[in-house]
Amino acid sequence: MKFISPGGWFSLEYPATWSEFEDSEGTFLFYNPNKWGGNFRISAYRDASADFGKQSIEWELKNNPTSVLVQVGSWNCAYCAETFQEEGTWYTSHFWVTGKG
Repeated sequence: MKFISPGGWFSLEYPATWSEFEDSEGTFLFYNPNKWGGNFRISAYRDASADFGKQSIEWELKNNPTSVLVQVGSWNCAYCAETFQEEGTWYTSHFWVTGKG
């Protein structure tokens, strides 16, 4: 399946068995409604600056001591993970900050 953002400024492909909805303005949630295995949430931001993506990655690396620079395909990303317990069950959230332009 292909998701195209409102305004068409970004798109992504996700598995056909997943569903998507706009969680809040600019934040989109993707998940498999038939078999819970977690979810994928994307919050998308735009800025007039030509290097907003690079600035965002650098800010995250500087201000979040648990973030590290990784490469996903051809994309540089600031990455960190947070493990927490909720009602006796352990979860891990993975965070990537990346951008183009």
